[in-house]
Amino acid sequence: MLTRRALLKASAGALVGAVFVPAQIKRAAAAPKYLDELIGYDALGMAELIKTGDISAREAVEITIRRIEALEPIVNAVTTRTFERAFDKAETISKDTVFAGMPIMVKDMVDVGGVRRTDGSRMMLTNTPAENVMYVDGVEASGLNIIAMTNVPEFAQLGLVTNNMAFGLSRNPWDLSKSTLGSSGGSGGGGCVGYGANGAWHRWRRPEPTACLRPGVIWL
Repeated sequence: MLTRRALLKASAGALVGAVFVPAQIKRAAAAPKYLDELIGYDALGMAELIKTGDISAREAVEITIRRIEALEPIVNAVTTRTFERAFDKAETISKDTVFAGMPIMVKDMVDVGGVRRTDGSRMMLTNTPAENVMYVDGVEASGLNIIAMTNVPEFAQLGLVTNNMAFGLSRNPWDLSKSTLGSSGGSGGGGCVGYGANGAWHRWRRPEPTACLRPGVIWL
């Protein structure tokens, strides 16, 4: 019987190879089920797989990276990739935490210690906060593992379309001719194609234009 772990390893080359076939990327972006067997799991479901040993926290990072590398040339949801940081964290996150190492994206308007924060602006491309804000401390204490920062309109202004001169337009995975909407468009688009839990920071929930909020993904 083919285990999830064996499937992930066997499919790695095929998934990365999709980067070079635009039609396959577009199909995958429009229908996330094509990516891998685990694409249908929400954050709590992935955490349960890690806790039971079906996959490891490191393997959760690896599969999420493969999704990002395969689809990011089209979706353009990410501004900064924190892959090495995520691998390091995966070795230390306890299975006793709520999320046990589930990857998460964080909106590129939040301070994560040692990670570039740009606010979607060319003026901020060298800005690297020294410490986490309290929100990020809580995210990491829950066992979530930051894997990327996500695109925003410059300084969250004119958020009708998620676009800026530093990183360009984020596209709606369900219709690549359209953009995502609002200041968390990168988080919404990336969440739809399995880049990890959505780490946008809002004081209240509001509809995302990509309609991809999954039950079980925590909002802090």
